[in-house]
Amino acid sequence: MNAPDQMETDRLLLRKIRFEDADWIFSRYATDPSVSRYLRWQPHRSISETHQFLEEALRGWKAGRAFTYIIEKRSSGEGVGTIDIRDQSSDLEIGYVLAQPFWGLGYATEAATAVIEWAKQQQDIHRIHAYCDPDNPASSRVLEKAGLTFVKILPHFGVHPNVSDEPRDIRLFEWHRA
Repeated sequence: MNAPDQMETDRLLLRKIRFEDADWIFSRYATDPSVSRYLRWQPHRSISETHQFLEEALRGWKAGRAFTYIIEKRSSGEGVGTIDIRDQSSDLEIGYVLAQPFWGLGYATEAATAVIEWAKQQQDIHRIHAYCDPDNPASSRVLEKAGLTFVKILPHFGVHPNVSDEPRDIRLFEWHRA
């Protein structure tokens, strides 16, 4: 799959992640436990963990299987968070994370909508899906506003280590080509 190096919305630039993004990712959101609460990773304890994340993200781009974008405000170039697309044959999975100061401002919805609209135009993509924790209603709203439909609860589907070491129920959202 070939994802574009960047996408633009009215307020945002989604651009290919760079190794130089490590410092602001580490300081703005990767160390914040409230940001990673419902995610599959724990807060970063050192910049080396952020470097490992970036190396993995860049390997994903090179392999053409996972595409992580920095979400920036177009007006200032300030980093807001990241959004990624993971290619799973004719399916795409999306995920996103925003620094806490940018919650509730519509940035996650705007970025997710851009990625989903781009993916819908790819003829070889037949399904787009995303997961979120049932205790994270804000993320559920983002996914619905961005064009995905709630499908079902997947029982004991994923571990969110910041909440519990036990697998938790997960909400599945998707779009599929008719």
